[in-house]
Amino acid sequence: MPTPAIGDAVSRREDRPERRATVLAIDTGADEPIYHLAYAEGGDGWWPAGAIEAAPAD
Repeated sequence: MPTPAIGDAVSRREDRPERRATVLAIDTGADEPIYHLAYAEGGDGWWPAGAIEAAPAD
């Protein structure tokens, strides 16, 4: 997957009906980038690059 940028739509790799999110910020200080995501269902959180992928087209 190309590196997501702020504003990109991504999908969280987890077992839930709603996995879509939007990248709000990126922390590149660790070995693997960490992404601050706004969840489509509400809320937000930080996810490592290996736990997200490009969002499927609607």
